[in-house]
This record gives sequence, structure tokens and C-alpha cells, in this order.
Amino acid sequence: MRVNLTYLFFMAFYLKPIYDLFNYRFVIPAYQRGYRWEDRQMRDLLRDLKDFLQRPPSDDDYYCLQPIVVQKVKEKDNEYVLIDGQQRLTSIYMLLSYLDKNRTKPRKKYSFSFERRKVQEDFLSNALFADSEDTSYMINIDTFYMRRAYDFIHNWFEQELSDNEYDTLPSQFRGLFSAPAAGQSAPCVKIIWYELPGDNPMEAFERLNYRRISLTGTELVKAMLLASNSADAIDKDSHNRAHAWDAMEKELQDPMFWSMLSTDTTRLAHIDFVLDIVADQINIDAPKVYKCSRKLDEEKYNYHVIDNYFRRLATIKARRAIVEDVWTRIENTYNKIRNWYDNPRWYHLIGLWRRLAPSANIVSELQQLEQQAAGNGKDEFTRLLRRKVGNLIAVDFRSDEEKSANKHSLEAVELNYEKHPKELLRILLAVNVVTAEQISTDVRFPFYLYDLYNETSLEHIHPQSASTDMTAKQISDSTLLRIKQIKADEKLQSSEVLAACQNLLDEFVNEEWQNDSSHCSEKLWQKIQDYLEIIDKPFRAIAQINETELHSIANMALVDTTTNSALSNNLLDEKRRILQQRNQRRISEDFGKTRIDKLKAHDDAMYLMPATERAFSKFYTPGSPGDMRFWLKADREAYLNAIIEIYNTLTME
Repeated sequence: MRVNLTYLFFMAFYLKPIYDLFNYRFVIPAYQRGYRWEDRQMRDLLRDLKDFLQRPPSDDDYYCLQPIVVQKVKEKDNEYVLIDGQQRLTSIYMLLSYLDKNRTKPRKKYSFSFERRKVQEDFLSNALFADSEDTSYMINIDTFYMRRAYDFIHNWFEQELSDNEYDTLPSQFRGLFSAPAAGQSAPCVKIIWYELPGDNPMEAFERLNYRRISLTGTELVKAMLLASNSADAIDKDSHNRAHAWDAMEKELQDPMFWSMLSTDTTRLAHIDFVLDIVADQINIDAPKVYKCSRKLDEEKYNYHVIDNYFRRLATIKARRAIVEDVWTRIENTYNKIRNWYDNPRWYHLIGLWRRLAPSANIVSELQQLEQQAAGNGKDEFTRLLRRKVGNLIAVDFRSDEEKSANKHSLEAVELNYEKHPKELLRILLAVNVVTAEQISTDVRFPFYLYDLYNETSLEHIHPQSASTDMTAKQISDSTLLRIKQIKADEKLQSSEVLAACQNLLDEFVNEEWQNDSSHCSEKLWQKIQDYLEIIDKPFRAIAQINETELHSIANMALVDTTTNSALSNNLLDEKRRILQQRNQRRISEDFGKTRIDKLKAHDDAMYLMPATERAFSKFYTPGSPGDMRFWLKADREAYLNAIIEIYNTLTME
């Protein structure tokens, strides 16, 4: 389960210096796990603070900790339920205790209240973690980790620092957590403060931390970049970035825009697609010690990379400059993607590429294509993009004899439904996408509808015969439909055909043909095979189609699986009626920019793609379309020529 982004993205969040928390009391609910920081996490914190101090920072600079999430305790001043952030605040609390250990008057710190965990509360409040003689920490796992963390802090200062560092760093550390004199500013440590509305911390905890899943990487990056300096003052830069962030997210939620980039409808925040691109760019250029592996933490990969970038540049740049740098990268990346989308030709080629190569890192490859085309204008980028897509659909199954006769590869006998269904699917998808573009410059192929209805089923335009891969009931149903068509049309009737129809009707009375659980048995098939051949003859004679042509690309169109079943063994006119009816029931395109994960397909609906619609309407046939019930030879030839023309535009230089 993912964090509820709708709930989180509109929470108020801003920066608070740690010293602003010293009058606060934090309640740790009983349902939260205890303290669990390891040496690695404490070491990273201490080293980061040391690096920050050695820059040196400007007076208004700050070191920023990850967010904490709180909810105000009703009718109690300065008391908050700590929903997320217990680990960070406990660690800072123990660091402050170490820094004050030799002072005659230790500073006041924030305090903790643990629900139903009195041992842990006393251990922190009485600073027993700092008492080397105390052994009570051994009886509780939470206090054990607290003691170990404090020992690490102690040893880091006492053993890992040089003499000069030991003389100066503790006081500098103290300064980071001390309020400056009135009217002055100084470098400090700040925390990103999320304050949730409402008065039900358990509900908030479940929303934010269900199954112990903490804030996502995207949420953490957003907090790093957009947090204001205080709850009251308006930070103009943060305010502007927040508006720009929301605008980008809104545009990316547009199903048309998003489906150009991705087929993933599970992402709730689509801007993480942009953040991942930025993170990949930063990660590639990062020194080895700062590189991150996506495999180790996919959910927070972008945050880890960008956080490492902040840490790496902290010694040479102010935090605000790093924020501006990362934000510029995000805006530039988004604007580049938006530029691709705004060009209808690029939109169609990129969306097609995404479906032809679903696992490819197409954004990275697109950027490489742009570099190759640099200086040669948009036409060169279009050419390279078209060539990339063309390579994904290109096929050549011609025999030497067919090549010598200059027979086109799409006319070759080898390219057919039974041997090469994947190749046919890819080519026909490309034909539908390019057809949408050819209709009008204002028309865009809706990839999200193609995905939503999973239009990946190859439909025979002229119906194929019953076959042994069907169940007995499917064979009987399709054959009974064929018999009904014969009885309705005298042109299909002959004494031989009518006799075969009667023999089949007599056979299907048997209960064996009502079994729908497995493929037709060889025994049953042998009883009807000759009769099926007879009743198919008049249909094939009118359509002038043989077995080879029946399974060629000239007799194929793309639909979804349920529509394929609904079309059954019907003739062209009835198939056309069913397609139009199902298309009218599909989700409307005027729904506005509804989140794509909210769109729901229906079993009795489909998206009738443009080339599929044209084929079943005989759009491609020149002159009179003839009998609208049959997919005639002239229809197939015209359709194939249209397919070849589009295929050639994509595959030929």
C-alpha cells in the first residue's frame, strides 16, 4: 500500500530551527515502534554536520533534517503527537545531551512522553543513556539502542576527531542548536515540520505509515525543495516553487500526457517520473562514494540521490543555491518532456515507442537522440525518432524468390496470424497510431484508452473457420451462427451446403457439444470436419479468400479480447454494428483531466481505433464497396496498400 498522497501533498510544511522546539512536548504513541537508529545513521548525521560547519556557511544558512509529522494535542499548548520522526528527534536529543555534558547549566530541550512505555520515558528524561554506570538499558530493546547510539556519539567526538577539531567542534555544534541574539542570524539546524489537521493521530499514522511504510522519496524531495522558512512569513521562492510543482503534477495527471510516457497507472504522484530522470542524471555524474543503487531502495531512490547531492555540495555551496540547482534541473526536465508532448508527431512516435519497447529507458534514449540531432533542427530529431520506432516494427520474412520478385515483406506468405502474431500486433498498432495523426493535426491517438481496454487481440475481419483450439461449445455456437447466415441468404445455399447444415444440426443436439471446459476432442472434430468445409465454401467463394489470405495481415485488425469474443463468427456488417455499439459505451474523452488511475474500463465497451474502424467500414476501398457483409478481395488489397504505405513511412529512410 502506498502513502495517501492526496492527504499528504496538501499538508502545511515549513522549516523550523531545532531551538524553536525546545518548549515542545512530543507524545510517542504506543502503536509506534521504538528507537532503532544504527551506527551508520548516526555517523552520517555527525559527518554531515561537521562538513556543514567546515564550509563555512553564511549566517543565514542552515542544515536541513528530514521531515517530522505531528498533530496538535487538543487543548494543550506546545504538545504534539509525534506521528513520524521519533528516530530523528531522539537522536538529536541525545546529541544535545552530549554537547551539554560538561556545562554547569545545560540548556532546556524538548521533552518526550511515551504512552504505556514508562521505562523508555524515564531513560530519556533522566539521561540514563549517558550514565556509564547504569545497566538498566540492558532490560529493554529500545533503551539498548538508545544507549548504543549515545555511546557512538561519545566515541565519535572523543576518538575520531583530531585535537584541533575536538577543541572547536563541540562549541560549533552547540551553536547550530542555539537561538541567535534578537535581530541577528546564524547557521543552524532546521527540520521540515509537517503539521496534520484533525485530532485523530491513529488515523493519521495509519495513513502515513501503514505497514511501516514511511514517507516516499518524492514526498521527501518535495519537502526539501519547497519548505518555507516559517509558518508565518511568506517565502516567495518556496511559494512559487510550490505552485509550479502543483502545476507540473496536474499536467502529468492528464491521461493523454501521462500515457505518452508510461503505461503505469499505479503511480499516484506522476512527478516522481521527472524526479527519477533528474536523479539518474545526478547519479551518473556522482563520485563512486555518492552513487546510489535503485535496487536497494526503489521507493526512495530519487530522494537518496538528491540527498547525497545536497551532502556532496554542502561544503562548497549554500543550501539555497543547491535547492535552486536541483529545482532548475526539475523544471528543465519537465519542460523538455512537455516540449515532446506539444509536438503531435513526437507525441505519437514516443507513445508508440513506449508500447513497442515497454521496458526501455526511452527518456534517456530520447535525450541521446536530441544530442545526435543537435544543430540540425527538429526535422533531424523527428527522423531519428522515426527510425528508432521503425526498427521496432521492421520485419522481412520473404523467401529469396519473393525478394527477387520485389514482393513486399508484408505480402509474404510467412508473415501471418499463426506464425507471427507479435509482429502483426506491432505493425497494426503503428498503423492505428499513424492513422490517428493523419486524420487531423488536432487529433491525438489516446494511448491511455488503448492501454485501458488492452487492445492487443488480433481479429479476423473475414471470420475464420471453427478450429480444434476451440471448445466443443464454441465450435457449435459459431457453426450455428454460420448456418443461420446461410439460411438467411439464398446466394449461400446449395443442396450440398443445406445437407451439411442439417447434418451439423443433428450432431449438435448431442450433449457432448455443450461441454465448455476443454478443447474439442479429436473424436468430435472428426465427425464434423468435412461438413464445416462444405458450409465455409460459399462464404470464401464470395470473399475470394483462401486459407493463406485468411490469416494474412490484410485480414487482421486490432481489438480487445472481450470484443474479439463478442464479434464471434459474424459477417462484416454485424461485426461493424457490434464494434460501433461497444465504442459508444466506452469511457468518454470529455471527462477532463481525470487521474488515469481512476479510469475504469467496462467489459461491454471498447476503444475503436481509427484504422480498425476504417477497415470494418471499408474506408480504404476505392469506388463502390460492394457487398457490405463481406471483406472482399478489393477491400483486402486496398487495406494492405494503406498498411504498406504507413509501414514504409516508418521503416524506410
